[in-house]
Amino acid sequence: MKKTTIATTVALALGLMGAQAYAAPATQPVDTKAVATNMEVKDLGTNFYDKYVKQFVYNEKGDIVGTTRGASLDKKWVHNVSSQTSVTINGKKVSSQVKVDGNHILVPIRTVTEGLGYKLDWNNKDKSITAVKGDKKVTAVLNKDEYGQAKDVLHLGKAALLKDKQIYVPLQFVTDVLHAGVTMDANGHIDILQINQTPQDSFGGMHWVLVVNGEGLGVDKKDIYTTEHNVMVPVEEIGKALGYKIEKNEKTGAYEFTRAAKWIALKEGDKKASVGKMLVELKEAAAVKNGKLYMPVDSLGDVFGVKFGIDPTGVIGIGEGTEGKEDPNQTPQDSFGGMHWVLVVNGEGLGEISKEVFTTEHNVMVPIEEIGKALGYKVEKNEKTGAYEFMRGARWIALKEGDKKASVAKMFVELKEAPVVKNGKLFMPLDSMQDVFGAKFGVDPTGVVGISDQK
Repeated sequence: MKKTTIATTVALALGLMGAQAYAAPATQPVDTKAVATNMEVKDLGTNFYDKYVKQFVYNEKGDIVGTTRGASLDKKWVHNVSSQTSVTINGKKVSSQVKVDGNHILVPIRTVTEGLGYKLDWNNKDKSITAVKGDKKVTAVLNKDEYGQAKDVLHLGKAALLKDKQIYVPLQFVTDVLHAGVTMDANGHIDILQINQTPQDSFGGMHWVLVVNGEGLGVDKKDIYTTEHNVMVPVEEIGKALGYKIEKNEKTGAYEFTRAAKWIALKEGDKKASVGKMLVELKEAAAVKNGKLYMPVDSLGDVFGVKFGIDPTGVIGIGEGTEGKEDPNQTPQDSFGGMHWVLVVNGEGLGEISKEVFTTEHNVMVPIEEIGKALGYKVEKNEKTGAYEFMRGARWIALKEGDKKASVAKMFVELKEAPVVKNGKLFMPLDSMQDVFGAKFGVDPTGVVGISDQK
């Protein structure tokens, strides 16, 4: 099966999680086809630099000449990037000259930050820029690889530079400091998105949903919260769902998780977890809140050996996968190849219907009648036209088997793939969900498909 386009959907889901500033290179092999000539994978996620740029090979002049994985890089694409005179920020195209400096793509800090709603202040004394939005404050210092975020100073591998009377910062400033998603296409155009896709504290309105090995835990959304840098999840409930027995050791104060020969210990306030005879560094110390033990979701993989993901709708998917099965890109496979799909619409699981999700060569196909009903649409088939009509208030949508164009009110919307009927049910590509229904969506590495049109 061709995996590149499906990987796009996964990257979008994982993009929500952000990336640590210039973290260690990804341990999982990179699908080098994604950076080959045709650039089929459009969405590169927030860890673009970790997955791609850091694995490029440069000559003595700093020009990109290839990748460490042996894929031939499309030099025309690199040229296209440096030729860009605009970027898209939250759906709005903004004039902005993009530059390539050695192994870094640079964007003007003023354009990007103001486009995302920040107000800028220049300090001439220390040659620094401060960008503020609400309680968020970030800084950049001219000619220094120092970028401030909250109480942290991040090093991105490239100093802020003055070019053409503007201060330019590396593109990962957008992902690692501003925590916005970055998408690049075959023409080198940069799309930056930060509307409501950053996890908010549960008390700030995010409807969190926990799904473990395909089953929803039903925990209250208030049982998940965020700190300055992490999403904290109730690890006792997750551990039990994974089959662990949990006890608190009164002598050490640690919570011990046991399952067969596997033993894990977590302690409140301790940034190290014991996994067998090893110590594993957590992204943030475990904490106890309302009598429950929490740990950062970003550390679940290191401690429990699970795959996980957060999609833009607030669904947190956790799964153990299949041992011994190589899945270097964590790309969902065809449902007949073992993927346990889980459909979650506006925070509610659809149950058995999830098993009917399947993939084609390029897309994840979802049962749109059931999804439409879960979104509050009335669904009818027009016997004259053969189209399936979805109605909710003043909104009217028509989809027809084999037709790659959907009618949305009085407009035609191009679908990624034509709808199909299978076992008497209409399916459409997940990647067209937002264009047609205006719903956010995401797929995480565990196979959870989250869809939401709630504000």
